Amino acid sequence: MGARSDFWLYVHELNRCLDAEGETGDDRRENILRSLADMPPMAREQVAHEMRYLVTELCVLNESLKDASDTDLARATNQPR
Repeated sequence: MGARSDFWLYVHELNRCLDAEGETGDDRRENILRSLADMPPMAREQVAHEMRYLVTELCVLNESLKDASDTDLARATNQPR
């Protein structure tokens, strides 16, 4: 088995945090952007950079997940299905 990764736990936590920002997508965007605007400029730059990086990498990963079957995922980790 591969090394343990907390990645999927953080995905779950990020999903929970996003949901907590508001009832609708518009509410969530408004609240998140308001909190970003309240940050010092250097912090805003850093988290904006991290957000762009995450979105790019997660989109690539999402495409791989859509294309992969359970068998492919099991083979990638040398795990029985």
